[in-house]
Amino acid sequence: MVTVDQNTHDDKLVSEQERFGWKSIRDLRIEMYRRVLVELKGGMVKAEQERLRRNEIRAARVFMAAFAKANKEGKDGRTHGNNALRRNGFNRLDGLDNGVTKRDREVWAMEEEIRAAQESELSDYEREQLEMSREYEKARKDRWKD
Repeated sequence: MVTVDQNTHDDKLVSEQERFGWKSIRDLRIEMYRRVLVELKGGMVKAEQERLRRNEIRAARVFMAAFAKANKEGKDGRTHGNNALRRNGFNRLDGLDNGVTKRDREVWAMEEEIRAAQESELSDYEREQLEMSREYEKARKDRWKD
């Protein structure tokens, strides 16, 4: 049923659903999906935190088992614990990365020397362009951190 809204002076027609705040089935479903989506997002954060906690517990168990076994054998427990962590796909506790070798560090040092030598030969304009590109890359990385 359509009635004339008494609150306005023009003869605007308002349906009963709009007048009493009733919602259509479509609107109710949209609202329900929005609520569920908000609940799922909150649940995903909790689930991720729980997964990280379980992962940390598992890493601690792996480390402590290897540490205790090595100490019983009279060996260095920290080294064996860190090795066990790497074997099981975790990062070492001492923060060292096994993927970097002495040769990698030497190659990186040589690359840095070559880069410095080439930059010293740049003109003022080229040096300015290089500086601008570095600033851009830094700003882009900072933007992605947020």
